[in-house]
Amino acid sequence: MADCNGLLSFNWHIEAEARHEKAKTMISKALEIDPALAEAHATRALILLHDFNLRDSEQEFKKAIELKPSYATAHQRYYHLLISELRWDEALTKIEKALELDPLSQIINLNHAGYYAAKRDYAKALDLDKKAVELNPSFALAHFELGGTYGKLKMFNDMKRE
Repeated sequence: MADCNGLLSFNWHIEAEARHEKAKTMISKALEIDPALAEAHATRALILLHDFNLRDSEQEFKKAIELKPSYATAHQRYYHLLISELRWDEALTKIEKALELDPLSQIINLNHAGYYAAKRDYAKALDLDKKAVELNPSFALAHFELGGTYGKLKMFNDMKRE
């Protein structure tokens, strides 16, 4: 529930402030019930990241990964913190680990493409965006990102076919 409220706040800005606070309350309650819940630590880290508390966010990501190294979402979200700090090599390692753990995740695949787009390696990003579209042709965000990458490469005729 905290994830849902946090993502509705951060990604969609639906009742952003109220949902952000609700997510914080839910995380506190979840960790009160089970302090070793990796998913709750990863969500708390995401909330802290959106609050620009990068130091505490990183500690929470590390805690989540320590508690559950196989939790792909923790690696994927940690990637966002590392990208925001331009820690490129660490970011690539994290998103590749997330992809190794959950190779069919559409959002992880898009984040992997996003790494290369951020590094301005648009040819590599294009290949990875196409892969994300192939995973689920109905995933609108994948088409949006693919179109943006075509635009960066000035491949406007190819963009129309997708």
